[in-house]
Amino acid sequence: MKRLTAIILATFLVISLVGCGGQTNSGKIEEETEVSAKIPPTTRRETTTKVATTAPPVANVKWKEGTIEWTNKNGYTFRATIRVAPWLFWTDPRIESVWGQISKEPSRLPRTFEDWGLRNVGSTKTTSGRGGTFIFRAPSGVTDLYYLIGTVKVENVTNSWRITAENSQVERIYLFSGGEQKPYSWLEMLDHTPFVTAVFYGNTTKMLDSVAILDMDIKADSWGPVPFIIACAENFSPKFPDGECHEWIEKYLACDVGSDGKQEKRISIPLERDIVR
Repeated sequence: MKRLTAIILATFLVISLVGCGGQTNSGKIEEETEVSAKIPPTTRRETTTKVATTAPPVANVKWKEGTIEWTNKNGYTFRATIRVAPWLFWTDPRIESVWGQISKEPSRLPRTFEDWGLRNVGSTKTTSGRGGTFIFRAPSGVTDLYYLIGTVKVENVTNSWRITAENSQVERIYLFSGGEQKPYSWLEMLDHTPFVTAVFYGNTTKMLDSVAILDMDIKADSWGPVPFIIACAENFSPKFPDGECHEWIEKYLACDVGSDGKQEKRISIPLERDIVR
């Protein structure tokens, strides 16, 4: 009898232990399900799914830099630093990144012919209201633009003499592409110009038909950097599959400096063309 009682008690003990183990595992599963249910579906997806984002293209371009010094009629010596990116097509996705490296105002970047004040006249475009009417085109027309984006910074490097608003100095810089040609040699074409320029002074943008002319009213020992864009017309056609004007821009950027429009010194910065069409 005692043996039978012992067997019965042992049997109940085993059943009890198995039952407790099953309740413990079931409790963990229910707890995990309950916690998971409390997490909003969007949160669960975010923890397991990577959201693809499209970053703006990074401008992997090589900037060129050149400096030039001159002394004006009052004896002040200035050093200008000109920094330029390669020539790029205006539709190149890197344009915005290049512009963003020198300006915090993306809306000021010209993106259409209308932004340049150009209007259609047959196969060419014209500008007006900037000292006259000019025909803007490559020799046979215009379908695209090249952009040369850069900055100009000027510093007073005169020994022991500072510049303030009381003794401000007026200076001028000419920037143009194409080598040893004179700044206005495009006038020899008589009927058209392949260049337009935008110079971004503070809150003012000055458009020019031709080379870049920077007029500086220097009231401190440092002026700028001031951004500029030189746009060159290009024309692609079955006759000119590589364009008509690319040779004009593959030389260098020339810089003339001087007071009152008088050329005093010149430097040339080698230019590159990095074209993605």
